[in-house]
Amino acid sequence: MTSLRISRTDLISHVAASALVGAVAFILGNIYTLIANTGAKIIAVPIWLLIALCTFAIIAMILSAAIVWWQKARLSAGLSIGSFQKSVESCKEIRLLNTFLPHPQRIAEMITKAAARGTKVQILLLNPYCKVVKFREATLLARDRHVRQQIFSTIEAFELAVHRYSGSESNIKICVCDLWVPFSLYSTDAEASIGYFIIDDLAVNGPQLSLKDSHPMFSDFIHQFDTLWIRAHEPLNLGGDWRRQLSDMRSSHVD
Repeated sequence: MTSLRISRTDLISHVAASALVGAVAFILGNIYTLIANTGAKIIAVPIWLLIALCTFAIIAMILSAAIVWWQKARLSAGLSIGSFQKSVESCKEIRLLNTFLPHPQRIAEMITKAAARGTKVQILLLNPYCKVVKFREATLLARDRHVRQQIFSTIEAFELAVHRYSGSESNIKICVCDLWVPFSLYSTDAEASIGYFIIDDLAVNGPQLSLKDSHPMFSDFIHQFDTLWIRAHEPLNLGGDWRRQLSDMRSSHVD
């Protein structure tokens, strides 16, 4: 059974908007009662006051609707790297989960620059020697079928990037996991983009669900990532022989 969860921000925004609208209605009601009891004419009430109160009520309702809309999940076609980059520039934590990262050089550049500023980065990729690599390749059909090489290319992009940005290596942790997860995650403090793996081109550039940190499901995906992170292998040594680390994992898997 699915439970209905309401975030604290949602509750506060709805209560505040309801209170504002209720206050305006109360004031207008009292003005009308005052006019009726005293026999005064409606024209005696300053028209600007009525207009101001009505305008105030309308603005309150519009703001409430805007807040609710902003907190809702939005679906887009593929990851917007530009939007993600804007979020990266002002965040303190970054979590990335994918089989491998499309456009690895561009993403490694923006992530490593953030790490050099002190942002903590966790990247979780698929172990290139685990049993499910061939299954992942099958879902890609004719596109990027060499999954193992794509994973290596992703790590290599970060290996090169950390050499260009002093102080970034200590803030970037890249791990590989033996579990195949049917979604990708690009998350910062403020928002997250979740992609669903389908087949062929949609397996890489599929629909992306965008969530703000105020959305109840935001914390669910972060929790899922943290759970997978615990089960992953030790972080790769980007400044050392990370290829040997991966090779040592190979003996426990069947190609």
